[in-house]
Amino acid sequence: MIIEAIITILGLCLTFLPVLIYFNYLLSHVSKKTRFDYHLELVKDKKGMFGVCLAYGERIIFGMFICSLGILMSEFFKNEFMFISAVVLLVIYVIVKYFDEKNEK
Repeated sequence: MIIEAIITILGLCLTFLPVLIYFNYLLSHVSKKTRFDYHLELVKDKKGMFGVCLAYGERIIFGMFICSLGILMSEFFKNEFMFISAVVLLVIYVIVKYFDEKNEK
């Protein structure tokens, strides 16, 4: 009972983590360049707008994966649709991350 409550609370916190990461990026982006900004510059120089779109897409897919994992945890791993969507998003994220890292080199 206690473990189920802890996992549910962690899942709810995990659901809102991408929003906090995005908010932190916006606040730190104002005062200095972040690692992601340097990555965007590298990719833009080498692959153009396709590379930039791929980099942003990688971040969006990662956020969607974290949200779906948080929802799955908050329902205590009982929702089959969220499990399937989390697995599919993880596979898509790994593929997009591979091509995004390959564009940087």
